[in-house]
Amino acid sequence: MFRINKKLSQKGFSLMEVMVAVGLMGLTAVATMQMNSNMTKSSSALKVKMDASQLQSEMINTFMTEDNCSKALKGNDFDLTQASTNEGQDVSLLMPNDTRYSASSKISGTQIEINKIFLKEPVSQGAGLPGTKVYLAKVGLQIQNNSNGGIKSFGKNLGTYYITVKDSDSKIESCSSQLGIPQICTKMNGSYNTTTGNCDAVSYT
Repeated sequence: MFRINKKLSQKGFSLMEVMVAVGLMGLTAVATMQMNSNMTKSSSALKVKMDASQLQSEMINTFMTEDNCSKALKGNDFDLTQASTNEGQDVSLLMPNDTRYSASSKISGTQIEINKIFLKEPVSQGAGLPGTKVYLAKVGLQIQNNSNGGIKSFGKNLGTYYITVKDSDSKIESCSSQLGIPQICTKMNGSYNTTTGNCDAVSYT
């Protein structure tokens, strides 16, 4: 019969081996936690981008029809000096469903908040209807991410639109994605007849 060496059979792990094993397990756990954290941040950042793009599309669609475009911006003060700066002029938007968006508006069901909506780089298009002036201006959107990870803030372009401003109080009266008949008439040196809706005395020179 063979005798089993008790010293060999009773030998366990040394303290150093245990410490190395524990260290490896700790490193594996930290790496796994870091990977999960990165995946969560990436998922959060992707959702923020998707929510921001959806909000941008919603606003652009609003500007596509003259009635909704005018409803969105009507009543905002128009400051030509401020709108001509790099920061632009802050405005609010009234959406077709009567939701008003402005600076600090939190978007329900998302992790984003509006930093500001602004008019920028206005270019005079001359007179519109009697008592108004028309400007071609860019509309922009600055969004803030309220989640823990990803992009903190970023801008979205909403397009360039014709803004009609009243001379009496410098408030926006209407807006459109294209020039209306009164503005086209003015550009052709004509006289827009508010009664008939016609452009009289047009000069093609």
